[in-house]
Amino acid sequence: YRRYKEEYDLKPKELTRLRSLLVDEKQLAKFATQLEIGELMRLGKGAEKDGGRQNPALLSDTFEAIIGAFFLDSTLTKVRPFVKKLFQPVADEIIFPDSESDAQTDDLVDTKGKFQQWALAKFGENPKYESNNGEGPDHAKIFTAEVRVKGKLYGVGKGHRKQEAEKRAAEKALRKVGLI
Repeated sequence: YRRYKEEYDLKPKELTRLRSLLVDEKQLAKFATQLEIGELMRLGKGAEKDGGRQNPALLSDTFEAIIGAFFLDSTLTKVRPFVKKLFQPVADEIIFPDSESDAQTDDLVDTKGKFQQWALAKFGENPKYESNNGEGPDHAKIFTAEVRVKGKLYGVGKGHRKQEAEKRAAEKALRKVGLI
């Protein structure tokens, strides 16, 4: 917050999106892979056979559990430098990409938020998301989400979590209406 709000004057919605990008399943799985956590996980035979050591959902959950255990076993003062060392370079890359693109903070706009803005402006109504309970084994469920406005289907997405499926549905909806 201090670094990006005070030094770079990011707006609250941009800070919220940055936080979301930093703690989403894909990013946490990257951190877990970087730390070689997959090699240390205790897995059942089924999860091992299904590639659980590379499963983003398992890696992400395990990474979160390790950070939580580190905090509970020590103090925030000890956890902060470890987390900062991992997260700050990624946050900097999101805010200041290597390319000379003008759209640096455009990436901070959440697809669900962007689609919601469009739906409110066009119809005066929020989009409605419907998700299933997931298909497949418990350790590798795939959820499907649909997004509708005024009953009309705008996008369908899939993901390892309902939220991820909803984001992908919103992304497809934005493509359908020509906003990305």
